[in-house]
Amino acid sequence: MSDLRIGALGRILAGEHAGWFVEIVEDAASTGGLLILIHPDRERTGDGYDAWVESISDAEGYFAESGWQVEWLDQRDEVWIFQGSGASFPSGVFVDQAQARAWIRANELTGLLTKYPLGQGVLDWAVQQGYFIAKKPEHHSAKFIGRFTSASMEHYHFEDGQE
Repeated sequence: MSDLRIGALGRILAGEHAGWFVEIVEDAASTGGLLILIHPDRERTGDGYDAWVESISDAEGYFAESGWQVEWLDQRDEVWIFQGSGASFPSGVFVDQAQARAWIRANELTGLLTKYPLGQGVLDWAVQQGYFIAKKPEHHSAKFIGRFTSASMEHYHFEDGQE
């Protein structure tokens, strides 16, 4: 049974590149396999490396060959949500923007991809960021809070899979 986590960031504790960060990205739409991305820092900046493997068992072999012991950092503070044009509910939730874009392209979707904060309502986020100031009594109502959205959230419009 594998402890590898697709889409999660991990810190390499032992083996080649100890102290670096690794992420396994599902890339079925483009390559039919998995990408293993390693970077010297958590923000994934600077020079990193990548490798392609066909399956999770191949990824397990890659990790074993590299001698990696990995601490998975499951704490995420954002997700990407896709809502198709005219839909009442989202049709996709992703931890990685590139994964979301690949899915949208592969399925030639029309709609909106938006980055949402985790563990926080959009109204609270907008107030915290200075994008909204509650000035009216209705700004504190359940109806207003439940329907609140913000154009200040990072978002992208797609039509037939193209931005």
